[in-house]
Amino acid sequence: MATITIRGRMSDGSEYQTSIEATLVGALAVHLADAVRTLDGKAAFSITHVASGRRMSPLYFEDMATAVKVAELIGALPVDFSNCDFMNDAYVRPHLGSAIKAVSALHKGFVLETPIDAPIAGTA
Repeated sequence: MATITIRGRMSDGSEYQTSIEATLVGALAVHLADAVRTLDGKAAFSITHVASGRRMSPLYFEDMATAVKVAELIGALPVDFSNCDFMNDAYVRPHLGSAIKAVSALHKGFVLETPIDAPIAGTA
């Protein structure tokens, strides 16, 4: 376990930072998702890019083991996550985002809110 800083955005658009305990998986971290619960009230897990503090996968996971497996698979992609500026790279961003979402969805990742007309992750 290690302490990492994560960055987030409030509903009003303002950003915040907080420190959280996480399991490191290379340049990624798996941790409890703050205030996110499954339908049956259990804790959910999230994956964060350590260098940027940003959430790596747009999906959440029902257990730590699944989130760690997804982090391992994402870490195996041909990207150097220790130096990757995936938030601003015009080439990497669309391709990497699609790959991360696909890996997450294949491992039963879930979203909190989905527009009524959009399919949930993993069903497309």
